[in-house]
Amino acid sequence: MRPPGFLLGVMLHDRIATDDLFEALQEELEHSRRRYADLYDFAPVGYVSLDEESRIEEINITGAKLLGGTPRKLIGRSFLDFIIPAQVELFTTHLRRSRRFRHKRSLDVRLVTQEGTGVDVQLFTMATHDLDRQTLQFRVAILNITSRRRAEAAVRRQREDAQLFLNEASAVLSASLDWEITMWSLARAAIPHLADACVVDIFRNGGPVRRVAVAHLDPEKEQLLWSLEKFSSQVQVYEDLLMWVPLVVRGQTIGSIGLKLERLNRRYDLFDLALAEDLADRAAIALDNAKLYSKEQEASRLKDEFLAVVSHELRTPLTPILGAIYKLRVSRPDDEDLQKSLDMIERNARAQARIVEDLLDISRITTGKFEFHREQCNLLAIVRGSIDLVEPTVKTLGLNLKTSLEEPERPVWCDGDRMQQVIWNLLSNAFKFTPRGGTVEVRLESAAHSARVSVTDTGAGICKEFLPYIFDRFRQSGNFATRAQGGLGLGLSIVKYIVEQHGGTVRATSGGEGQGSTFTVDLPYS
Repeated sequence: MRPPGFLLGVMLHDRIATDDLFEALQEELEHSRRRYADLYDFAPVGYVSLDEESRIEEINITGAKLLGGTPRKLIGRSFLDFIIPAQVELFTTHLRRSRRFRHKRSLDVRLVTQEGTGVDVQLFTMATHDLDRQTLQFRVAILNITSRRRAEAAVRRQREDAQLFLNEASAVLSASLDWEITMWSLARAAIPHLADACVVDIFRNGGPVRRVAVAHLDPEKEQLLWSLEKFSSQVQVYEDLLMWVPLVVRGQTIGSIGLKLERLNRRYDLFDLALAEDLADRAAIALDNAKLYSKEQEASRLKDEFLAVVSHELRTPLTPILGAIYKLRVSRPDDEDLQKSLDMIERNARAQARIVEDLLDISRITTGKFEFHREQCNLLAIVRGSIDLVEPTVKTLGLNLKTSLEEPERPVWCDGDRMQQVIWNLLSNAFKFTPRGGTVEVRLESAAHSARVSVTDTGAGICKEFLPYIFDRFRQSGNFATRAQGGLGLGLSIVKYIVEQHGGTVRATSGGEGQGSTFTVDLPYS
């Protein structure tokens, strides 16, 4: 039998044990709360709770510092007060969508602290309810991205500066097609954006390395760069203060660019290396263009020399041929068969002489030896003289020649012989492409500021595809009619050169094949 009060003692003991357990739980809960509070307040990310009106209900210390205050002073303030006016509507839309879709959403905005300092932040927002689902709250995490934005802006500026540098370098490199000037431009292009000193070394086909260009931020130091060690490796070198990048043209390494920094506050990085490689690629294209241009110029020079020699050699036998024709014609004037044969020989010999003279003119134009002797001229007399020269040809070809000639208002300062050559070439061109029975019309009239000569024919016409090239050398229309007429396609090119050297213009118009054509020359008054 248990003693009296035993049950009461047991109950008292259990009560004491329960109180001790409850107290221990209370202490553990308080410890956890303080630990959570510390984590919440001193977290590197700001946290804020907003009500439905965007008022701050709770905010940690980090979030308060981002807004430029303390949690106690910020409670009850509208979060909208800290968002720049231009983004308030964006933020309210962000909250509205968070409430509607109930999942985490992010938004980048710019906050303005109580001191007026701007802070770029990224907001992560989620809408929640309390336990009775009556009160809506927005839980917002605030991440300071100001440093990231500054870094992004710095990278963006670096890329923009690099692109500007490359654009300027491309313009400099493409300014000339001369090989040596391009090399010099390449060395100068790298200063000062990419280097304080730059050298360009060239090596070809296993030959010795040759330094072709140098540049330095200080021009007085450029002379020293010529004596520095040359670089013959075909691989790139990348160090803190020095870079060598190869010049590769059509898959072949022809040289290298040496870049050196002397400023102590800067070091090369991989971005600089990529920039140097891009510069080398652009330089290689410019050098390739310069090389191709040089070859083309040399080929053109050889062609002109060949034309000049051939023209002179062809003209030499034509003079005695024409002289012999004259003697034969005089010796047997009554022999009709002989006279007809001589007419044919003379006609072809003179045509050959005209081709040779055109070739010689082209050679003179190319070499700058095409001479002009300008004086005040009566253009009407020049046009009439040209017409008189071709009248026998008009009769032979069975063409109709019409003229409408007016005295120009003022005289024209020109080379009379060259202008007669222009008129003769235009008339010859018209005769060549106008069939028997066709019409060629010559007009001379006064325009607003010039004297105008036009030659119109009812001949083969000019197709619209060929019209832009009608004055090019050695160009002839692709149709059979044009090819059948012969010639080298030089006469109109010579016409254009002579007219433009007099400050005038020449143009061709045509309705198309079979529609005839008109060539119009405008010469300014004296």
